[in-house]
Amino acid sequence: MSIWRKFMCRIGRHKSFDVIQRFGAATHIGCPYCGVQFGMHDELRACIPWDHDLRNMYERFGHDVSGPLAKWHAYRKQSGYTS
Repeated sequence: MSIWRKFMCRIGRHKSFDVIQRFGAATHIGCPYCGVQFGMHDELRACIPWDHDLRNMYERFGHDVSGPLAKWHAYRKQSGYTS
């Protein structure tokens, strides 16, 4: 990743986001360049940082969060996004 791309991600100007997983009206997204993740709700138009509490909530609802997240990390590594 270039210095410019690192700087832009650091200030919150991510170039793109990958959809990691869909949960009905909510989506788990992540920046392939820096790896930061967010939870996004379509109806509320809200986007919040993906943290342990959000992960636990979706696991309690019965969603497999670890599987898609592991696939996304493998994709980032294969594509050369990680250092």
